[in-house]
Amino acid sequence: MLTRLKKKIPYPLKSKAKLVIHQGRMLNWKSRLTPDFIIIGGQKCGTSSLYNYLAQHPQILPASKKEIHYFDNGLDSHQKNFERGESWYRAHFPLKNSGRESCLTFEASPTYCVNPLVAKRIQEFNPKIKIIFCIRDPKARAISHYYHEVMNGREVQPILKALKLEESRIENAVNSGKYEDRAFTSFSYKTRGLYADQMQRYLDCFDSSQVHLMSAEDLFSNPERTLKQAYHFLSIDSEFRDLDLKPVNVSPLKKEVDL
Repeated sequence: MLTRLKKKIPYPLKSKAKLVIHQGRMLNWKSRLTPDFIIIGGQKCGTSSLYNYLAQHPQILPASKKEIHYFDNGLDSHQKNFERGESWYRAHFPLKNSGRESCLTFEASPTYCVNPLVAKRIQEFNPKIKIIFCIRDPKARAISHYYHEVMNGREVQPILKALKLEESRIENAVNSGKYEDRAFTSFSYKTRGLYADQMQRYLDCFDSSQVHLMSAEDLFSNPERTLKQAYHFLSIDSEFRDLDLKPVNVSPLKKEVDL
């Protein structure tokens, strides 16, 4: 019954309610936890499934939503999340006196890996934080990303043309340093697969012991082993097994493309 009622609430009203709730959470932002680790991406690399799996661990408390997009300033040029400051960011996390103070908390924003401004911002926020970087075969990732944009109505070009247009489409955002621009977040199909460059930015800011690399292929082919490695990295109980391992946010558009 409650689920049906939620579905009937108009989006503008839902958005207004969320804003009011978050403003209330900001009143005690200093009493809230800060993230112990962040899943930085990449997009279409299993981050939604990983977030869901880790949130089920009894020693982990998730943020109020998966993707906060604070350190990258948001998913379009109008959000300006980073400019909202630490109080806005920390309001997304649990209270320190929640009764589970020993638990870890985290968020997962898939554009953190590709935006070159983010690593330094995270380091300045917390130099001891841990980073989980999910990767996927670049070709499969780009194809999945393309169909994600098609499904959301932002991409109208055939895939081969979209790939050829990428550099010209994202040029203004790159040259101006406005990586939150919608053109960059939507059309950076090939750019997001340049994992070596992205990883190096984090290794320049953090010790290698603070960065954990995980492949989407490993996560879905052997989730128990892959999660156990993540548990070891986070220094939590690695024997926890009571999990719902159903993949999350899987695109209904599954196609093979000859690139």
